[in-house]
Amino acid sequence: MSQGDLMKDEEVQAYLLQLEEFEKNMNALAAQQDFLRKSLEEHAKAQETLKNFTQIQQEAEILIPLGAGTFIPGYVKKSEHVIINVGADIFIDTTLENAIEMLDKRIKSLTEAAQKVVQQMNAIEREAGRITNLLREEEEKRHGNA
Repeated sequence: MSQGDLMKDEEVQAYLLQLEEFEKNMNALAAQQDFLRKSLEEHAKAQETLKNFTQIQQEAEILIPLGAGTFIPGYVKKSEHVIINVGADIFIDTTLENAIEMLDKRIKSLTEAAQKVVQQMNAIEREAGRITNLLREEEEKRHGNA
């Protein structure tokens, strides 16, 4: 194997820097994935709760969360309207059915965003694997020439 087959040290350093950048990107994407997962869970829970409210005849006893795993019993009356956040801390009064549809659209949007994050992570993993293999081959060449 000739010396010409070896990468320049600058190329190796560039690949190593690229791998470090991939790691940073993967960490950011993992955080985004976690946020999306939590948001999906919250939206699904809200949607399920609203669907259950359609079954209420007059009023029902519920547990009202106070935080830190603490609840207080309370009652909710049958209502055809709910108040929902439409973004930028703007709330609207809408029908129960419309709120369920709005949550369904948000769930679909969040699911699509989560899928895109997974695709980005997979692309980074493939490229990082390719670069890692190149660097491993380079290391073998260098030790073989020593």
